[in-house]
Amino acid sequence: METLKINTVHSAPITLSTVDTNKECERLIVAALMDRPERRELPDGAREVAQAIDHTYLSITNPINDTKEVIRVCREAQEYGFASVCIRPEHIRVAQNLFSAWTAEDLRICTVIGFPQESGYDPTTWHNKSATSRMMKGETLQAIQNGADEFDMVINTQMVLEGDIEGAVEGIQSVVEAVRKANEKDLGHRTIKVIVESPYLRERGGTEALHRACQAVIAGKADYIKTSTGFKPAGIPTGATAEDVTLMVNECKNVHGILVKASGGIGTVQAANTMLALGADRLGMSKGVKVIEDLSKNPSV
Repeated sequence: METLKINTVHSAPITLSTVDTNKECERLIVAALMDRPERRELPDGAREVAQAIDHTYLSITNPINDTKEVIRVCREAQEYGFASVCIRPEHIRVAQNLFSAWTAEDLRICTVIGFPQESGYDPTTWHNKSATSRMMKGETLQAIQNGADEFDMVINTQMVLEGDIEGAVEGIQSVVEAVRKANEKDLGHRTIKVIVESPYLRERGGTEALHRACQAVIAGKADYIKTSTGFKPAGIPTGATAEDVTLMVNECKNVHGILVKASGGIGTVQAANTMLALGADRLGMSKGVKVIEDLSKNPSV
């Protein structure tokens, strides 16, 4: 097995075998490789919801804890048959190694591009169009090389608020073009989701700002539009709302065939079912196991 790598918030990738503090991470990964989880038998309704969930861990704590959490979401994705695991780029290779060892061929690895490091981030820092596009493309190419299947990228919300649709589209296309070229090269089925931070746009620019974000996603030819990062930009409460998901379904999905991912604040069976009933195709969730367990126990919910 090749040398595994991780990284921290403040450093470049670190080779596990050469750093004493990370030997525990290597031990955890090797143990997990040899312990394949079995797929659970789920009722039809619970299985259908599970297949729409991107099982998510995007926090940053410390290498050992993050490694444990990434292994956990990978195991749970295998057990419950989730659509994907959604993890930070530095963890892609860990997930890839696990899924390969477990022959979990139906599980996809979703990662984030241009994603904030912590809650309360300031979207206005994304205003340099060329720097954003270069950064997005570089992160995407690295994630492709490491084995990612799906790419959840953050739109430049400042450009959207200022009406610079062309600039927002350029950032989207930098990711779309990199992914499409990779698909052409190896006949892959990688997909791009554009996170528009819908609660932030509504708060700062009203419904018109969200309309502009939809226009940018359509023009950028992404596969999905996604509600939010869940990282509360500038202190604004974040999450998927029925109003925003309905707007995205009507403008992007029904007219242009762009799918919808609802993400942020979906932690109950009722919330998950509501978003799917409104037309969402994917659910970004960190509480997927609880929802599926609750739904399995009470399918009539």
